[in-house]
Amino acid sequence: MSDQNTSTLRPESAGALQQAREAAGRALDATTVLARQAVGQAGQAARDLREEVGDAAAASRWQLGQYADSARRHVAEQPVRSAVIAAAIGAAVMALTLVLLRKRQD
Repeated sequence: MSDQNTSTLRPESAGALQQAREAAGRALDATTVLARQAVGQAGQAARDLREEVGDAAAASRWQLGQYADSARRHVAEQPVRSAVIAAAIGAAVMALTLVLLRKRQD
């Protein structure tokens, strides 16, 4: 309602209308503050998550490096045994692949 129309209202109606406008303004201000806080918290949560993921990735890379170093040492210390283990794993993978291919053809 425009201010021009409120001048034709009775004083108590105009006062109620003004109070309603003020209440709506306060509600809008409060909502804006809450929305800004929520956006800030969401942004912080995203930054925290990104940092945690980065930390987990770094830890995983380190652990993988440890496994690789251990495997290299094992191969260097026991090359024949390592070759036998690798051959056995290769044979098992091939056997599994053949079984799956036969099931698929049936």
